[in-house]
Amino acid sequence: MFALLAALRFAPIAWRTPLAVLVGTGVWVALLKSGIDPVIAGLAVGLVTSAYPPARTDLEQVTQLTRSFREQPTPALARSAQLGVASAISPNERLQYRLHPWTSFAIVPLFALANAGIHLDAGLLRDAVHSPITLGIVAGYVVGKPLASWPPRGWRPGCCAG
Repeated sequence: MFALLAALRFAPIAWRTPLAVLVGTGVWVALLKSGIDPVIAGLAVGLVTSAYPPARTDLEQVTQLTRSFREQPTPALARSAQLGVASAISPNERLQYRLHPWTSFAIVPLFALANAGIHLDAGLLRDAVHSPITLGIVAGYVVGKPLASWPPRGWRPGCCAG
């Protein structure tokens, strides 16, 4: 399955991602069932995910496709411009962009809590929601942080009237 995953790098972009997700999941399950830590599957998938800067010719083609869509906005031209942009950007960067919210706001915090030895359960979360300390932290970040950064850098009274 890993060899198939590596070979998918050369598949057409339209069906590369769904197949890579399917095969990557298969590699993960196979490692889990074999008793090998499935983190190795994530490392291996990352190893075969190609990363490269966009080629100048690809960027010029994307510019032409976008210009064509702007002149005549049809669904077909929109799709070709979308596929052109996707093919110009490396799979590694597309994955980083797509997975960033999940990793930043869910996976990494849960990983940090688990490694710190904090056991999350319903009682702990219920107590945290009703705690004045939690409410103070939320108020500080939601209300205090934006107020502390006002006015924005470079702002002058009367310069930016709507």
